[in-house]
Amino acid sequence: MKNLNFFEIKSKSKILNDLVSIKDNNDPFVDYFNFDVKFVSPDVINKDPFLCALNKSHRFNAAILRINQNSIYNWHIDDNRGVSVNMLIDGGASHCIFTNEQYAVVNNIQELKYEPKTYYALNVQNYHSVINFEKPRYMFSLEFDEDKNILTFDQLIKEMHG
Repeated sequence: MKNLNFFEIKSKSKILNDLVSIKDNNDPFVDYFNFDVKFVSPDVINKDPFLCALNKSHRFNAAILRINQNSIYNWHIDDNRGVSVNMLIDGGASHCIFTNEQYAVVNNIQELKYEPKTYYALNVQNYHSVINFEKPRYMFSLEFDEDKNILTFDQLIKEMHG
């Protein structure tokens, strides 16, 4: 079955240590669309060849998102974004799940099990949710300048396969 929810990007992160340093520094997290975030500077992005090339073809903002322990980011479809690129920095017992069905009392789900230093393109126009347990979850996430009507998950994946 073709996976329509997420896609593993083969280029491994070159900036994980930088992201951990940003996560752990004394700068405060700020509220951004129901997340606590720290924005990541272009200087850090430019250290990673994959992100540098992606930013040239599709401009984006990058941030570290924090979800507190024992919380859930309920089922939703992103309002404006068609696609996101994410990488787990630190997560403990947490689950990112998708469904291709309409939201219901019972849904079939697919879990994205993050691998270390691995970027994933996410189809955020499908229902998805994050359930987090024992400790805060930190995610590196890209928000493209192009909205869902201009840049879609399928389009980005097609471009990556050239």
